[in-house]
Amino acid sequence: MPYKFWPSSLTAEQQAFREAADTGGVVLRVKSLRVEPKCLVITGLIPSAILVLQNPSELSSHLQPRSTGNLHLTWSSLLHPAVCEEVGYLVLQTPVAVASLLSESEDADFYWVALAIERTFHTLPPGSLGAVCCARCNRPISRERLLAVPGTRVCIGCQQKKEKNNDRSKQ
Repeated sequence: MPYKFWPSSLTAEQQAFREAADTGGVVLRVKSLRVEPKCLVITGLIPSAILVLQNPSELSSHLQPRSTGNLHLTWSSLLHPAVCEEVGYLVLQTPVAVASLLSESEDADFYWVALAIERTFHTLPPGSLGAVCCARCNRPISRERLLAVPGTRVCIGCQQKKEKNNDRSKQ
């Protein structure tokens, strides 16, 4: 995936929006980068107006863009990621299809989504930058939950839903 480093987060955001405008794309506000053995999972917020729904289901929401543009970020966002801020900005080419149901953000104009990109180079060990996000709804997992259940991949809301469904199926 091509990337560009900028001196500030504001410059990175401006350059991402400029690239999106020039190419007819859209900007994904990246909240988390998770390196897995076979792919890079990028989690963040995307405007709801540009999404095309395909076969909704109850699985987590994963994007299927036509292609990706540049990942715009700063060295500071990689070295000192803040949970409340964006790690960077990824330009996606439209149309952007969604394979499943989405989790709305606090702002109804955006949805929490994930994008898995196959890794071709395996020089980075598995790990995360930015917020640790839920594998089901893509929202950030609270610090309290991460301290209580180290290594969890599911937020408390999704865990409660899972347990509730398991209780129903046992009855």
